[in-house]
Amino acid sequence: MRDPESGSTLTLMPVGLLIVILLASIAFDFAIVLHEERELLNAASSAANDAVTYGFDVEDFRATSVLALDEERVQSAVATSVAIRQGSGSTTQILPVTYDGPTTVRVTLERDVPLLFAAAVPGAPDHITVRSTASASLLRR
Repeated sequence: MRDPESGSTLTLMPVGLLIVILLASIAFDFAIVLHEERELLNAASSAANDAVTYGFDVEDFRATSVLALDEERVQSAVATSVAIRQGSGSTTQILPVTYDGPTTVRVTLERDVPLLFAAAVPGAPDHITVRSTASASLLRR
């Protein structure tokens, strides 16, 4: 006589495989998000460094010997730097540039990252918004 539970592991195999595929897709989506977050942080750091480099008001420094940033040149440098490092397909949003003192700039960038596999799951978000902030200071040597 046959054992009634002899094929039970065979029916569990597709369920186990489905769970492994689901977990792998979640891991893949979060790997994409982490990659985009790193890229965004690199772009924010680059924009902050460019802002203090190109935003330095040389004429004011020569006249008064005081380190200062020209806001118009800072905004232009941030916009140019972000445009150069634009991500693949997703648009980077520049949040208002803030100043932590007369020679320190804080740049915050935001980007929507589309999720590849999560969009196929009902009720799951199809994108995640990542935000990165970097600051840079103009120092006298």
